[in-house]
Amino acid sequence: MGRNALSAFSVCVYCGSIEGIPPRYLALAEEVGRQIAARGWQLVSGGGRTAMMGAVTAAARAGGARTIGVIPRRLMDLEVADTASDELLVVDTMRERKALM
Repeated sequence: MGRNALSAFSVCVYCGSIEGIPPRYLALAEEVGRQIAARGWQLVSGGGRTAMMGAVTAAARAGGARTIGVIPRRLMDLEVADTASDELLVVDTMRERKALM
């Protein structure tokens, strides 16, 4: 299922966006992203493009999955927002982020 198609299933992934994550965890995040795409699902993530959050999102998108990021306004620069997402939703608080995800 391509990026522009609507998926019947969404997978929400909320994981680390801090640098210094051991490589084995980054590889696991990439595999999760590949598997999401392989199943034709869409990914909803925390909206960051670094570390594990970035790895899962980039791999899902590379596999053709539609990606939606949800990020608080104050973290746009800190977490380096994933502006390549098909949809990037900016909220005011962490509570709103988690509820929307």
